[in-house]
Amino acid sequence: MDPLKNKVIEELYSTLPWYKKVRKNLYHWFDKKILHFQFPWRKLIVLAVVVVFIGTIYLAVRLNQTTLISRDPYDISEFDDLDTVIAQYGNEIKLENSNFEFVFDSNQTTFYVYDKNQDVTWSSNPDEYSNRFLNPVKLYYSGSLGAVQSIGVIDQAVDYDDYLIRVVDNSIEVLYRIGGKKEIDSSDFPLLISAERMESLILSKLEEGTTDYRRITEQAYVSGEVDGLQVWKLKEGIQLSVLERLYSIIYETCGYTTDDLYYDQQENGILVEDVYPYFELAVKYQLNSNGLEVSIINDSIVEKEKYPLLYIDVLPYFGAGDINDEGYIMVPDGSGGIIEFNNDRSFALPYNKRIYGEDYASFKEEIGSDTASIRLPVTGVKNNNFGFISFIKKGAEMTNIISNISTQDNPYNQVYFRYNIREGELYEFTSINSSVSINQWTTWYNTDDFIMELRFIQKENIEYNDMAEVYREYLLESEIITLNDNTITPTLDLTLLGGYTSKENFLGIPYEMVKSLTNTEQVEYIAETLINDGIENINLFYQGISNDGLKPTYMGDMSFNNKTGNKNDFEELSEVLESLGVNYYPEAFLNTAFTDKNINKNEDVVRNVFGEVVYNYGYNPAALYQDINTRKWYTLDINTYIETFENLTVNYNNIGIENIAFNDFGNQVYGSYHKKNTTFRKDNVEMFLQVMSDSSFNEVMFRNPNLYALSYASVVTDVEFESTNYQIISMSIPFYQLVLSGCLDYSSKPFNVNDEFSFDYHVMKAIETVSNMSIEWTYESTVDLADTEYSMYYSTQYENWYDRVLEAYQELTEVGVFDTTLVSHMILTDDGLVTKSTYLDGTEIVFNYRKTDYSYNGRIVESSNYLKVEEGRL
Repeated sequence: MDPLKNKVIEELYSTLPWYKKVRKNLYHWFDKKILHFQFPWRKLIVLAVVVVFIGTIYLAVRLNQTTLISRDPYDISEFDDLDTVIAQYGNEIKLENSNFEFVFDSNQTTFYVYDKNQDVTWSSNPDEYSNRFLNPVKLYYSGSLGAVQSIGVIDQAVDYDDYLIRVVDNSIEVLYRIGGKKEIDSSDFPLLISAERMESLILSKLEEGTTDYRRITEQAYVSGEVDGLQVWKLKEGIQLSVLERLYSIIYETCGYTTDDLYYDQQENGILVEDVYPYFELAVKYQLNSNGLEVSIINDSIVEKEKYPLLYIDVLPYFGAGDINDEGYIMVPDGSGGIIEFNNDRSFALPYNKRIYGEDYASFKEEIGSDTASIRLPVTGVKNNNFGFISFIKKGAEMTNIISNISTQDNPYNQVYFRYNIREGELYEFTSINSSVSINQWTTWYNTDDFIMELRFIQKENIEYNDMAEVYREYLLESEIITLNDNTITPTLDLTLLGGYTSKENFLGIPYEMVKSLTNTEQVEYIAETLINDGIENINLFYQGISNDGLKPTYMGDMSFNNKTGNKNDFEELSEVLESLGVNYYPEAFLNTAFTDKNINKNEDVVRNVFGEVVYNYGYNPAALYQDINTRKWYTLDINTYIETFENLTVNYNNIGIENIAFNDFGNQVYGSYHKKNTTFRKDNVEMFLQVMSDSSFNEVMFRNPNLYALSYASVVTDVEFESTNYQIISMSIPFYQLVLSGCLDYSSKPFNVNDEFSFDYHVMKAIETVSNMSIEWTYESTVDLADTEYSMYYSTQYENWYDRVLEAYQELTEVGVFDTTLVSHMILTDDGLVTKSTYLDGTEIVFNYRKTDYSYNGRIVESSNYLKVEEGRL
């Protein structure tokens, strides 16, 4: 018998009295609902997954919405359309001076520059046929969920003559109207139209049975009924050729109008989706006596809210070499790197790096292996026997350098700049069994113009030395650097480490206390001892003098610790070091605060693209991940700079300090992306320049600074002497040192701390690049630093290195090149391990970094050693 049926019968025909029925029913309910209750986990989990996924998509879409900030319209009153330009100038517009001829193709907007002195022609685009390689500029915009999409000016503007040109003085400006709706599509026709309107507006104008009549009623539309109303509906997937003919019939033959179309869309509730990104952008070319200046005019940018502009590739194929050319690309990675044309490293990733380093307004959970930063915004190309450099005059902090070698897919060896309009960050929304990745982009945009110059090298058989010389000349003429290195003997750049925080324990209660690695008395002792032992020139950088030492709290509010020295001790130290002739630079952090002491995190700390307050920890060098047991550090917003610097100045002046050293200022660039108060990297640089222009310090030291800081630098240290070990980079070169030699004192990372290389290796590099000797010391033993966040200083106790430093200083003195400058550098072997430096006085030295001896013109250069092959003549 069916148990369900039996149950029903029992309930309907039971002879029990009513009160027993109630008791029995209560018992069954309690037994089932309470004693044997089974929670519907499976249904709830499925429901939760659905809710989370839908919520994730909703949040992703909401977060990714970019509300555009309105721009003032760009003045195009002096621009002409293509027909007017051709009527006045012909198919080519020419600009000319005594050195160069610039020839602009009005029909393609490509160009070439003819160097009269060298009889060499440089083309904006070496391929004259493929649209892919014809774009003088290429735009990238945000699509669905922030995904990056690209659009070219050739196929989305030039091919439709959709651009304007202005010729003024010795310049040509092109205003591109890129994208938008260029061809007929289904949105040009009523997707749904009532039978009455179809008859009166269209079919009645055609003879029934004709081809045009049947094209509409049979090929394009199908009749039917919607809510009792007879309608015609446009078919899907109609070919373009049919749509073009349909357009002619409906609009030209029948007289249907766009107003009619709008009415039918509104009447039937049809929403036409905007699927066409559209941009306007002006590019300006200005010929000068050295070459060509190229500008992206920011005020000219027009964009749609649905498709915000992200970044722009500028002249991606200018001067590119193909598979038949010989040469190389110079990238300013670290000290400089060479990317050889067609180097059979097609497996290597393209070079893509941000000028002035990564943005500090982001969380960095992990890091890769050490990479060198780009400190000079310049690239160079040697194509066969000739070459040029391209450098940024405005907008470097918002720019990437991109380089690639020829591959099967792309036959060109290229290097170019990518200019960022917005900043973005990737985020992944994850549920139990699904994930959605989006790119979040800033609402606000960078408002600066981008200006670069192509400067052609007036010499045959050029090398990277010539690139450095031309760039150096530009920096000198622009007064970004000056010839200000007056030392005639080797100089010791000595970093002394002061206080640090030690984690202690009292009766099971953890606490921190400041301990000293080198106090003020010990600094005096080390300096006096070095002077007495013959070290004539010393730049002394004293780290960790206050605010908990090496990882200080906010330094706008200074407090000394007696373990290192009190105010009177530091006053005395300044006087003693001055009497010894030591250049003394107490070191400070200006845009970093370790812990949140004395700062307002919501107002004083930068925010990432998602609007979150950014903080980070130190990294575990073995795991390459953040170590949450280290001190948390915050990057400070630029609104703190002026007050912090003023307080630093007052505190330093009170203890007789006239010089200052910066650990972070001048080498870190970042924005802050709070939606209500967005600042970009360019604002960071502008604030730096404002602070430094008001500085009253006599001399300033920076650690591995960016170009804009060099104008204020007396000495720089931690300079890279190699490039990053990327697969695409063939070898390292001292481009940075070739540019700056003779302009200011510089040194590399400390010889005794940078243990990737031997001490002797560092000495050779110092001679090769005419660098100061860099050393980092403590007076006290560093045994207690093991297994702490300060373990990187384990090899700094001065007694272990003192004699070796004296020997190295004597060696540098005897070499005799530190009263001159580096003027030329050559790589003598394919592996880059044997080089030759030439100095201003005519001295030539060959350096052999190999493990085997090397023969140079019959003379043996021993392994891991150097040999002076030409004595100075000046």
